[in-house]
Formats: sequence, C-alpha cells, structure tokens
Amino acid sequence: MTSQIILLTNEKGGVGKTTTVVNLGEAIARAGKNVLLIDLDPSGNLTLTVTKTQPDRRDSATVTVDHIVELHAERRRSASDAIVKDVRGGMDLIAAPKNPADLISAEKNISNDPLEGPHILREALEPIREHYDYILIDCSPTRNALELCALAAADQLIVINEPTQFSVDAMQRVTAYAQRIKKRSNPGLWVRGAIFNMYKTNTKIAQKWTTDLAEAGIPVLATIGYREAIKAAIEAGVSLAETKDGWRNAQVYDELAALITQRKKS
Repeated sequence: MTSQIILLTNEKGGVGKTTTVVNLGEAIARAGKNVLLIDLDPSGNLTLTVTKTQPDRRDSATVTVDHIVELHAERRRSASDAIVKDVRGGMDLIAAPKNPADLISAEKNISNDPLEGPHILREALEPIREHYDYILIDCSPTRNALELCALAAADQLIVINEPTQFSVDAMQRVTAYAQRIKKRSNPGLWVRGAIFNMYKTNTKIAQKWTTDLAEAGIPVLATIGYREAIKAAIEAGVSLAETKDGWRNAQVYDELAALITQRKKS
C-alpha cells in the first residue's frame, strides 16, 4: 500500500478548508481506508478541531518541526513518532507543533535552502506512506515555504472555494503556482479539481463559477451548501455523522470520498 497525499488548500482564508479536511477525512475512513491528517498551519485549527473533546491527547502530542520539516539531518526525528493514533473516526493525526513560532521558523529555514528545502516534507513522509491509504494535508491560506513543501510532496491538489470572486481569484493563483511546482519538482502532481463550500444552487453567480472552472479544465468535485449541522459539529468537535440526522448531513462528504478514492486520472 502506498498512500495518496492530498493537499486541500486555497490562498484565501474563511473558505471552509479545515472543515473540509476533517469531514472528507472522516468520510474516507468510513469507507474503510486508513487516513492520516497533517496540520501544517501554525494556527493549529485542524489539531484543535479533531481533539476538542479530548484535550489530553492534544496535550500529549509530541510533534515538533524535527519530525516533519527539519532540514538538518542530525536533528531529524521519525514522523511516525509524532502520530496520534485514532484521534477521531479511525483517523490518525500529526498535530501542529504547540508553539506556532516553530512552524514559522521552519518556513524561514526552508526558504533559505531552495535546493533541499522544498523536498523535506516528502522525505519525512516517505517511511510512513505504506501505512496509509490517504494522507490529507491542511496548510495556512498563505503563499509560504510550507505550502511549497506540501505541493512538492502531494500527489493531488484540491482547492477549497466559496463561489465568490476573491475565492476564485485565489484558487487561480494557487493552481497556477501548483503547475510551476509540477514542472520544476513534482511531475506527478495532479490538480484534481475544486470543492465549492457555501454553495447556493439556484444563484446565477454560483452556476457561472462552476461552468467557468469546468471550461478552464478545473472540474468541480463537489458543491456543499451551508448547513448549520456542519458548523455546529465543527464547533463542538464531534463527528458530523454522529449529529442528528447525521447520515443526511454527511452524505455529501461520503459521495465526495467515493469520487476521491477513484484514483485514476481523467
């Protein structure tokens, strides 16, 4: 088994990136796949979300930049030592370091080594890939060295959007950047498509973005409307599938997971 590494991102905040990582990860796990989440955002929102009801597990997480993005070989530690097992719904987690400054400092170190820096995450994950079907990475909504590392490590890029001009502009920037990374250092990277959150089916503007992206060769993999249950589950730190009418609320993610696990490129 060799995992597929998927980066879910956008260079704009507030589009539901972390929410999508959590709910898609759970859906893939429900389908019987082994899933690892990686939090590369200094804010640690993914880590806080999936450990909200079990802060002791968050507090016991031992991850440092030495496990995932350490350039100096003598300081590196195995990424496997940083994994929090079965953190929720059968998913494992590599948490964000407890001190946000650690990742910020790592960004600077990576930027100062343009030859080795972009590849350090891929190298760190290589020994553990055989243990997972899917590894989902959550980055900050910022163009930085950690995003570069994630793109260099990823097999697939999925961009999380809202159907607004600002969000789509940011998506176009990140997909263009990804194509540069693909050309220079990661020829296997697949720009898989986009997911639209906060989607209102009957609005002309949302339908326009879906059509425009498809014509630009960026398929819309899923459209997810606003649901109070999704927001409430994230805020409470519980699985969406375990909420009232959970199967209805989680169905869109189960359908998305079924699509994502069809690995063959179109």
